[in-house]
Amino acid sequence: MPLATIAGRLAATPGKAVIGAFEHGDGAAALAGVVGVMREDKVKQRHKAFVWGMYVAPAYRGRRLGRQLMAQALAVAAAMPDLRQVTLSVTAANAPAIALYESMGFRRYGVEPQALYVAPDYHDNLEMVHMLAPR
Repeated sequence: MPLATIAGRLAATPGKAVIGAFEHGDGAAALAGVVGVMREDKVKQRHKAFVWGMYVAPAYRGRRLGRQLMAQALAVAAAMPDLRQVTLSVTAANAPAIALYESMGFRRYGVEPQALYVAPDYHDNLEMVHMLAPR
């Protein structure tokens, strides 16, 4: 895929942001974590945004970086006009991520059985929602 295509997908818009955390050293920057948040496109769903691509590199876990990334994603979402909620999906066996999301106000609302296939196993996804305060 051309670099320009990737750059276009990562570029911020009024309804989308990709937030990265970097460690700088030795003249280079290493990506430590990333999260994306995007508003739904369809008219009847524009009151919702969803989190995608939440990832913290193993060397940076346990440092509250995931909390900082998610806080920034929620702040970006809260600034979107007329947005009411933010949803996300997380692998149901990922207890640390679920604990983080629940501590930040997300609540569980469903499970999608066998949502992911990573050979040779299927994994359930837990569906979660964070209701934003009305403005």
